Amino acid sequence: ALFNVPTLTAYRDGADYMYLANDDLVLESTGWTSSFVEALRSNPMTANLGVAGAADTSDTVTPQIEFPFFHRTHVELFEWCGANP
Repeated sequence: ALFNVPTLTAYRDGADYMYLANDDLVLESTGWTSSFVEALRSNPMTANLGVAGAADTSDTVTPQIEFPFFHRTHVELFEWCGANP
């Protein structure tokens, strides 16, 4: 849907990592890109498998990753459901 086109465009352009975010997202810290990449690269199961992201601190009851940061492997794994890289 909304994020499929930019994700697949970035994938075809050779991007290694993608970050799905809204245009009103405010990033208040530095170094987050390196932290997200390292979190994915160091996955003990399979390097670059999974998603990383910052916790939404506005929800104090159930903080969660609202905007996923992921490796191109994520697109390849979900080809079966229409990602079609």
